[in-house]
Amino acid sequence: MKRYVLVALTGLMFTLKGLAQTLEEGKKFLYCERNRSALQVFKKLNAGKPSDVMITYWLGQAYLANDDVKAAKNLYEHALQSSPHDPWLLIGLGHINVLENNITAAKEKFDKALEAGKSKKGIYNIDQLIAVGRANADGNNKMGDAPYAVEKLKLAAEQDKKNAEAEFLLGICYIKMGREFGGDAVLAFREATNRDPNYAKAYYRVGRIFQVQKSYDSMNEAYQNAIKADASFPLTYHSYFLYYQYKDVALAKDNLDKYIANSDKDCNSDYYLADYLYRAGKYNESLDKAKAMEAGDCKDFARVNYLYALNYDKLNDTANAKNYLDNFFTAIQPDKILPTDYEFAAKFYGKTSGSTATAINYYLQAAELSSAKNEKIDYINAAAKLAADAKMLGEQIKLTSKAADLKGGFQENDYYTLTKAAVDAKEYTTADSLSKLYITAFPDKPQGYAFNVSVAKAVDTDTTKGLAVEPINQYNVFLLKDEEKNKKTVYGNYYYLLIYYAQKAGDIKSAIDITNKMMELYKEGEEYNFAKNINEQLTKKAGKTQK
Repeated sequence: MKRYVLVALTGLMFTLKGLAQTLEEGKKFLYCERNRSALQVFKKLNAGKPSDVMITYWLGQAYLANDDVKAAKNLYEHALQSSPHDPWLLIGLGHINVLENNITAAKEKFDKALEAGKSKKGIYNIDQLIAVGRANADGNNKMGDAPYAVEKLKLAAEQDKKNAEAEFLLGICYIKMGREFGGDAVLAFREATNRDPNYAKAYYRVGRIFQVQKSYDSMNEAYQNAIKADASFPLTYHSYFLYYQYKDVALAKDNLDKYIANSDKDCNSDYYLADYLYRAGKYNESLDKAKAMEAGDCKDFARVNYLYALNYDKLNDTANAKNYLDNFFTAIQPDKILPTDYEFAAKFYGKTSGSTATAINYYLQAAELSSAKNEKIDYINAAAKLAADAKMLGEQIKLTSKAADLKGGFQENDYYTLTKAAVDAKEYTTADSLSKLYITAFPDKPQGYAFNVSVAKAVDTDTTKGLAVEPINQYNVFLLKDEEKNKKTVYGNYYYLLIYYAQKAGDIKSAIDITNKMMELYKEGEEYNFAKNINEQLTKKAGKTQK
């Protein structure tokens, strides 16, 4: 009897060990984003043990990784009918709420789950804390509550100082919190690799940050560390492919081959191959690949529309490009949209007549979605340029101001560009305000003074009001700091004042004073003789007037 029990227990141990290994295998597939393989593993496990809550939770995660939110939601809701208070199922359904942008409902479920999962000593379950972090780390930076997740993940990382996943997810949540937390994200990813030197995904994410920042030496170091940690981790090769696609087609193809060899054969791998053909300038071949995807299992793969749009745009088929581009944004889930998707749409509509506002909006969406400060600024500046080209001065000022806020304030080039745009648009009230702000911000630069003078002259076209007198005097004070360099401009300014005082204002005394200054500036030559002649005429006239 004892021997039978021992054999039975031994068999059970092997069964559980086999289950655990298979469960871990599925999780490993998710870690590598081999999502189709993960789904197959968890479906098989769920078929054998449909009431096992952990298998159900991970099957739902696999559905989400495969962009099947509906299947995951149905799975969790059905399982909760039998176990309405199970913490894992609550966390799973809370994850769905995150992706539905219902963060209030999500946090209610998370809090309830974490309380239910506490030990008798009142300690939170580490894996459940991490699962809550995982849910909030999912989706784009508009989804979830990253600070809330950071709080939970820090608890998990503190309770288990060897847990690398908690630190990795911390890094993802820091990225979602904005550019000012980029340093915290890098530290969290590096702590993950300290805890587990083979955690290639953390090295990869550090490389991604440096790639966005265009710090390519640091990017390369991080990616090489990821490959050393786990040469089978596919995402590093994918990022190298994206890096080389505009620089070296051969290296791009080499890394694409390595990515495909280490990832699932699915719609994503087909898409990247078609994308490579597009980058290589083989537009018709890329289109053929897209058509093959559409005719097969990938007919509902949203990015097929994007492929069509890219290629038709290059082939100058604007109508088809627009149709597929619009279809792409209709079909794809919002959390799967990339900043570069919006960037392409902005460039496409930017060259389409009458679509400037649409293009600007796409640039702004790209900026909002990007987590890198320099990218945000570039996107907003691109939108500002579109506004400038379309003579939309108000929009240009608004966008330039938005970019300036990100940079920490207006730069000289911002003032120059906007003031010139206002002058060119003959929006003189705006130009006057901008030129004065320019002078205040950069009093050691000449352009603000020059614009201020130009605006005053443009408003006072016949010189009768004397609006340019004060701006010219202010400009001359600046110019006379380097008299030899600027004497020609100063002399021209004096000439304007001379005409105003002598012919418009009838102020002979002031006109004579101006000629004296002109003679002081040029003590000989044609300029001196001209000023001396006028001085003599005015002096004579003044004498007659006095008599």
